[in-house]
This record gives sequence, structure tokens and C-alpha cells, in this order.
Amino acid sequence: MIGTDWAQTFENKSASAQWEAMEEKIPTSCKRHIPMSSGKSKKNRSAPEWINDRIKHQIKSKSAAYTLQRLSGSESDRCSYAKLCNQVKWEFRKAKREHERKIAKEAKENPKAFYKYARSKLKVNATVGDLKKANGSLAQNDKDKANTLNSFFASVFTKEDISSIPDFQDRPFNNILNKLDFTSKDIHKKLSNLDATKASGPDGIYPRILKELCDELDEPLFTIFKNHLMKVWYQSHTTRCVTDFKCHFLNVFHFL
Repeated sequence: MIGTDWAQTFENKSASAQWEAMEEKIPTSCKRHIPMSSGKSKKNRSAPEWINDRIKHQIKSKSAAYTLQRLSGSESDRCSYAKLCNQVKWEFRKAKREHERKIAKEAKENPKAFYKYARSKLKVNATVGDLKKANGSLAQNDKDKANTLNSFFASVFTKEDISSIPDFQDRPFNNILNKLDFTSKDIHKKLSNLDATKASGPDGIYPRILKELCDELDEPLFTIFKNHLMKVWYQSHTTRCVTDFKCHFLNVFHFL
């Protein structure tokens, strides 16, 4: 993203087209420069998270000492092996306590790590089973289950009667809000304060990406909002933004 000529990218484009260009640019850059995990083997997945390089080295030393005392049968080798067993056990418990203490300390800033560790202690992995749709078919994948639950929750909402809405008279006012002032520093501040542990939106852009790229994205976002939002404000005197903008971006710039 560094060195991108946003002025040339946004040239002769509407705000919606500018946002689409940025929305396409960010995931492309992420796929090109952020390494993707190829997955861990079953052996590595079974190892606890608090196992560090020091403990791994001591476990190898213990295994070597065990083989040596089996072959030699000497009392000194057996004592050395017993000493290493106690040392590995002590280091293992110490690393586990420090890991749990770290998770508890950062529970508010990083709640996903806390719930991940809590789920790892559960013996039963409960999931959402198949759901029956309104047409009688079953929702089996995650997307269909989410849509089915959303339709059910929406069906129990109270539907207000909008046919008899009272008319409100114009209220007197002295000052007219006809100007919105914000700078790229305001956008930079909002981006830098995003919660990096949150999930991405429908566009697939994660808050961590926006937070890490706040130095590169504040100016182009400022250009988009400055060129279009102010124009919409002056023309309609409303705070309605372009519908193509994503919801999490609107939350970022709620100060507008």
C-alpha cells in the first residue's frame, strides 16, 4: 500500500467508484504480502500453546537421558534422568501458569484468546445442528443456518403501525449546521483505535488490516469522504452516506 498513487487511482471517479477501487486494492495487497498459514500437522496441533523452545529442548534432553540410562544401567545416569524429569515438569507447570496469567490479564483486550483457551478445556465440542427452514428443507451449512436464525429472530419483532404517524411542525432554530470539518488526522485516530480482535465484515477486510495500515489509508479515505460526503450534505442537508460504504467504515467515522 505504501507508494500507491491514490490521486491517480481516484481521478475522474465518483465516491462509489473510489471506494470500489480501494476495496479491491486492500484484499489484493493482503494476498500478495501477508503469508498464509499452510496448516499445522496433527502432531503440532496436539502440543499445548505454552510449550516454548526452552521446554522443547529440555524434553529432547530428557529423551536422550532416558535412552542413555537404559543402555548403560548406571546409577548416575538414572539420577541425571530423574533430575531432568523433575526440571521439565517444573518448567512445564511454570510456562502453563504464565500462559494462563497472560490470557487472564489480556481478557478484555483480546477476548478471543480467552474463549479459545476455555473451549480447548471442554471435552464436548457442541455445534449448531441442522435447522429446519420455513419451506421444510434443512439448513446444513453455516450460511444457511445464519440466515435461518436471522429470519426467525426478525419474525418475532414487533411491527409498528406506520399508517398513523403524527405530523411534527417545524421547530425554530437559530443556527444551521451547514459545515462538517474533519481532517485525515481524525480518520487516522479512528483507524488506530479499532479493535484488532474483531472479525471481518462482508467485504473480508479485517480491522487489524485497517489498524496496521492507518498511516496509508487515512488520506485516501479522507479524500473519499471529503469529496462526496460534504457534497451530499450541502445538497440534501442530511447525514445519509453512500450506500456502498460498508457498515464498519460508518462506525469508524461516527464522528462525522
